[in-house]
Amino acid sequence: MSRWIRSLSVASFVGSSVLISLNAHAASPHLLSLNSPSGLAIDGSTLWIAEQGSGSMVALNAATGAYKFTVGPSVLKISSPDALIVHAHHVYVSGVGGAVGFNGANGVEVRSAPSKSCAKANTKLANSLSGLVEMCSNGTLNLFSYTTLKLIRSATPTMTSITHATSLLVVKSTLFVTNSADAKTPDEIVEYSLPHFTKLKTLRNVSQPKLALSSPMGIGFDGTDLWVTNSANDTLTEISLAKLLFVAVISGDHSYNLWGPHDVLVSIANPVNSMPTIFVTNVDGPSSSMVTRFTSPANSSPVFGWTMCNTNDAYTFDDPSGIALYFNVLWVVNRTNGALDQMNATTGTLTHVFN
Repeated sequence: MSRWIRSLSVASFVGSSVLISLNAHAASPHLLSLNSPSGLAIDGSTLWIAEQGSGSMVALNAATGAYKFTVGPSVLKISSPDALIVHAHHVYVSGVGGAVGFNGANGVEVRSAPSKSCAKANTKLANSLSGLVEMCSNGTLNLFSYTTLKLIRSATPTMTSITHATSLLVVKSTLFVTNSADAKTPDEIVEYSLPHFTKLKTLRNVSQPKLALSSPMGIGFDGTDLWVTNSANDTLTEISLAKLLFVAVISGDHSYNLWGPHDVLVSIANPVNSMPTIFVTNVDGPSSSMVTRFTSPANSSPVFGWTMCNTNDAYTFDDPSGIALYFNVLWVVNRTNGALDQMNATTGTLTHVFN
């Protein structure tokens, strides 16, 4: 199913930035076609999508998917954007060449931070009380000021002892980084203190075999425990934050429909959901990529909710590269085919496909 959108005009130049006009022309409809989308973030009522292929960011209505505007590569100034995050109504994106901050309302650049520390490595971003944290897959950690995007502190791979970083999470003044095994280091979760990136603890299977870490790819937090996806053995590991000890592993026998689990999105308990809800994107699957939902009752094992794949309905899951939640609307973007799936977060029902 295709979604027609209206093209936007370039209005004026503000300094070195192009201001995209919000006055749409109805004469030139075109399809929403995403080029290697790599990340999602929600700011207020806007859903932001980073496109590695085009070097752009696309803004949509977070409730309906209606097209708003695009921030093109001439404005973005970095190539292969692959990480997005929102802080104080500003959108931050990182990729090859550094990080850039934008006004979340109109996509106008407000600050930038050229950086070569990530080289061509993939990046991830996290908010912290100390500033914007950037993780490079080569093991570099950077801390930027929100106000100026100036680099406050950087830790090299030699300092972090990370060689293949895959995800990061900040809880208060603590940073967690997952590392996928290579010839130099095993699968692990490393804890650092902020803002100095001081290493506090390393979790490995050697010390806690029940962790069953195997190519960890995503990490989330439900207010009490950490949740880590393991793509190589198709498991989801629960770890107590208080003691950093093993709690449980959701089995890799596929009874919970975990197939190459990757990103994990945790929605903490709120008036709508009485208990934390966990969404996992699965790159593999018997017939297609998939999305799986769990709930996490207090003092009890996780409860399986549902799994959706392309044989359940007209879903277009194909190497999901981003997942975001807007109230009860779940968004999943797919790297290979550029499609965006809109779902009901409670039931998993497909609402619309944008491609």
